[in-house]
This record gives sequence, structure tokens and C-alpha cells, in this order.
Amino acid sequence: MAMLLIAKRLPLRSAAAAAAIESRFFLRPAVPLIPIRKYRSDRSRHDLPFSKYEQQRLPINWGVRIVREKEVYVVERLGKYHRTLDSGIHFLIPFVDRIAGVHSLREMVIPISCQSAITRDYVSILLDGAVSVKIIDPILASYRIKNPINTLIRLAEEIMISELGKITFDKMFEERNALNEKIMRAINEATSNWGLKCLRYEIRDISPPPEVMQAGIESRKRAQVLESEGEAEAILITAKAIAQSLEILSQTINAQGGAEETRQRVLELCVQAMVHAAIKQGRIKPNFKIVH
Repeated sequence: MAMLLIAKRLPLRSAAAAAAIESRFFLRPAVPLIPIRKYRSDRSRHDLPFSKYEQQRLPINWGVRIVREKEVYVVERLGKYHRTLDSGIHFLIPFVDRIAGVHSLREMVIPISCQSAITRDYVSILLDGAVSVKIIDPILASYRIKNPINTLIRLAEEIMISELGKITFDKMFEERNALNEKIMRAINEATSNWGLKCLRYEIRDISPPPEVMQAGIESRKRAQVLESEGEAEAILITAKAIAQSLEILSQTINAQGGAEETRQRVLELCVQAMVHAAIKQGRIKPNFKIVH
């Protein structure tokens, strides 16, 4: 009403502005804020920042609150924990009850940004990962530690770097699954009273420095060259042995004067081979006999 009286005293342009102000601030229905969680993981390999879990400010208590499925609200009354709201419609006392926490009971997969680590044999590597987390106790997650998700992300990054420092670069690829299990167990031990549970941890990309990759390529090339040289040497030795055997056999035949007998024997073996081949192909009967 006051705005209408002011509008009568003002010019047309000012009256339109006043009407716009009234419709914007007084007639617009109030919309409660909905918490939105965002994950940020900068994969830049120069500054290597930590992953971030951002949550907007908590919703305002308008007296009636509808909680979605797989979500819980932690409510305080006069600054003290009062109750936990499950999915459904709930009635609260404005200015007395306050929503102190909104938690999702779904499994959350949080990316771990690229980190730099040093293995036990002093090889510097860059790697990132992903951690699967689920809130199992909303009360502990609200009061035990401030911002538990971000703290868990920091903890996961530190544990990953620490565990990689205990193994060598070569064993890192062989023991990747075991390393993931160790990191997951260490996270669960450290966060046992935070109301969280780490379901899985996965190291995704492992990138050694360029000089290490070049050294590995050169090592594989040397191994291939050595293998080829070994095969060539083995073929040469075999050929020499066959040649020596044939030379010895030829000398023995010539010394005994049995060249004709040897030729006859070779012909017999050739005929037998041809007969066996014909039997397999079904051209002659199996009881076929060679008549000398």
C-alpha cells in the first residue's frame, strides 16, 4: 500500500520503477536455497593443486522442509543437536530450529587431482586417482570434524604419496591393485570416527617424467637388438652344425665306397614317404606293399 501511495506522487517513469521494486521484493514467492555440491580437480601438472569439494550455504528454515530421497538433514534447536530428518515432509520451528547439515547417503566418486610423488628408488612421477566415499553416520560427519569430505580428499592425497614412496618404480605397475587396497585401508583407519567410509580407491593415470620414459624406450630397444642378435647367432650356429654333419657324412660314404648303396637307400625312403602320403589321401589301400 505504501508503495502505491509513493507511486501516485511520483512521475510515470518513477511509478513504473516503484512497481517493479514491489513486484521483485514483496510479491515474489520465497524460494529456499538448495545445497549444491561441486567437485573440482585441476589436472594441470605445473601447480598441482588439491582437489576441492564445495558446498553452498545451508537452506533456510521456512517452517516446512521436504527432504529428498537418499538425503538427510541434521537439525539443531537453540544451538544444540535436535534430530535428523529423513526423506519426506517435516515441520520445523522458524528461528528456533536451524538446519546444520545436509548430507547425501549416495556413493560419491570424487576425483583426486594430479599429484607429484617420488618412489623408493627416487623416480619422480605424476599421478591422479579417484576415491569412492559414502556417509554412514550424518551426525559424526556434521560434528566430528569440519568439512569432512575435503579433509578426506587431502588425507587420500597424502596417503597415496606416502604409499608410493615405499615401493620401486618397476613394482608400482605390478602391485597397482595391492597399492589401491593399502590406500583404501589407510583412509578407513584414519576416518573411522568421521562418519565416512571409503569404498574404493583407484589410481588412474601414472605418468613418469620424459627422461624416464625415454630411458625405458631405449632399454626396450636394446633388449630387442640383443634378442635379434641372439636369434641370428643361434641360426648361424645351427647352420654350421648341419654343414659339418653333412660334410662328415659325405666323407664317410666316400671312404667306404658305398655311394651306390646310399643312393638306393635314399630312393627307398622317398618311395616310402610317397606311399604313406598316398595312403593318407586315400589313393591306395593301407595294405599296399612295396615290391623290390
